[in-house]
Amino acid sequence: MQSREEKKAAKNAWLKKRRAAGICTQCGIQCGKGLCENCKVKARPYFKTSNAKRHDARLEWGRTKAQKDKIIVFTHYGNRCMCCGETTFEFLTIDHSERNGSLDPRCHYQGPKKRVRITGGRWYAVIIKLGFPSDLRLLCWNCNHAEHIYKVCPHASKEPSDG
Repeated sequence: MQSREEKKAAKNAWLKKRRAAGICTQCGIQCGKGLCENCKVKARPYFKTSNAKRHDARLEWGRTKAQKDKIIVFTHYGNRCMCCGETTFEFLTIDHSERNGSLDPRCHYQGPKKRVRITGGRWYAVIIKLGFPSDLRLLCWNCNHAEHIYKVCPHASKEPSDG
């Protein structure tokens, strides 16, 4: 009895042989390519629904994987803003404590024409793969943005404000 791999290899060899001979892989008539026009027309609705289902499943898997990675990263870094103590999950974000995020080579990969920034779910996966670097920290969006714009967060200044 053949194993699954052997069956798959035999079928692939059979399909390759048929394509090389110019025979339709479905109905067996001479057509000069993989599928004849009749078989293509019959298969088209199946491929459209099948590809759409696979695409949706891949997107859903990516979303859940990114969400799981985000939870792992946030849990490791304490689930709270290092500056003000905010704990609302949706407000938290990763920050470079040395303010070097745009220069950090871990945040980029080389695309075909230029460096591309790693963001979103990929960034959380990279953090996990790197073993949770110590130069990263968890801040709420307000503190992160304030540090970016004003170089210091208002929570960090101990002076009372004149209100």
